[in-house]
Amino acid sequence: MKHKITIQAIYIALILFSLAACKKEQPNEPDQQHGASVVYERGNAVGPIVKKNIGADGGTIGSADGRIKLDIPAGALSSSTEISIQEVSNTLPGSPCPAFRLLPENVTFKSPVNLTFQYQDGDLDSTSADALFMAFQEKDGVWKFIPETRLDKKNRLLTVQTTHFSDWAPYALFWLRPEKIAIKVAEEMGVFILSNNDFNETMGYKPNHEYIEVRQQRVLTNHRNHIKNWTATKGQVEGLGDVAVYIAPKQKPQNPLAVISVEVHDFIPPSLYDVRGGASTKLLLMSEVIITDDTYWQVSHQGNIIGGIEGKCSFVSGEWGDGNFWIAGWHSETQGFSGIIYGLGAPKVGVYPWHNGDSYEPDHHKSRLQYIDLNRELYAPITWWTYCDDNSRDYRASPGGIYITKVETLDDVEYVEGYIQASLWNHSIACNQPKDSDVRIAFRLTHKIMSDEDN
Repeated sequence: MKHKITIQAIYIALILFSLAACKKEQPNEPDQQHGASVVYERGNAVGPIVKKNIGADGGTIGSADGRIKLDIPAGALSSSTEISIQEVSNTLPGSPCPAFRLLPENVTFKSPVNLTFQYQDGDLDSTSADALFMAFQEKDGVWKFIPETRLDKKNRLLTVQTTHFSDWAPYALFWLRPEKIAIKVAEEMGVFILSNNDFNETMGYKPNHEYIEVRQQRVLTNHRNHIKNWTATKGQVEGLGDVAVYIAPKQKPQNPLAVISVEVHDFIPPSLYDVRGGASTKLLLMSEVIITDDTYWQVSHQGNIIGGIEGKCSFVSGEWGDGNFWIAGWHSETQGFSGIIYGLGAPKVGVYPWHNGDSYEPDHHKSRLQYIDLNRELYAPITWWTYCDDNSRDYRASPGGIYITKVETLDDVEYVEGYIQASLWNHSIACNQPKDSDVRIAFRLTHKIMSDEDN
């Protein structure tokens, strides 16, 4: 089987990742690892703040969405202190979950605080629970993950003990990344395992070292044959050392979703078996791709995947008119979506963030999600929320937006590819309301008007 073009592209990507990786230096404390520290931006507030005064008797406080919880034991604080939790934009590479800011950062605890995070099935797209660890970022901008994160897969919990507050988020040690979220029939593409930390750093971890610094994102090298058993439910996948090549079927299957998977072995040192729920030395990474010969759309919401493929009772459009750009897809009377980018007269590669609900600013290319309808589970979603404190009240846009990643013309037909990423809120009027859910919509569309025959 020949893969000349694909392999060349794959190894160009490998070189780029290698150039971005940190140069090796002498070991440094406290985690005995190599490489210079990598500084990441700190997140911005994107969710409601929860505050509670906790004193010497201890207490419990959780985020508005219940994802993160703090149990402060009696005696940890000497006097009453206002503790707060707020979701912030997540700047941690390899983190599949929300990030939260715990304040005050200068608080001193006399005994450790128990921090618990509840992950969801939808957070495990392209990674695995066995790869999740809690991580924190202080004012220096360096993210650090805690190897001794306790994993409870039955209850989907990650737990650590800490004596300081900062920004916290789950960190995926490895995740699977195909070159594309959709692939045409008979097409080939590369598939990578990405990581910020290599096997030497994790297997070389020694007990009583508090953390390991998160490094630069790169393709994971298959050190000592840790990467094994590439498989695909449709099409073929062939492992090539550090990477793999996926070859789509020659015809579009009736079910267009294919799952690519791979095993990663022996990445947890025996010293961590107890806190990781046993001798779990193998994890399975999986990622879905869409096989198509024309257009498609796919919605990921709360762990569910729903989508339509052109010609299968579905419709996808890129309609530009009235100075705006519209995208829409239908699969049936109860499944579909619609979005708009204001002031964009024709498709153009770029990122179009959500407007904040206050003004549409059509000349600034802000976007709005008109509706999502998944068997009546969602309708008219709100992508902004109202922030209030004692002195101010303002509208804040959700993180994400509409992303157009590719515009091409094939046989005189114009195609637009991209995805929608949004945090959805229950309503937009009440102050600091809780987040409802996150949604992602991948699409490849063409300029088409739905006719009566499509109904």
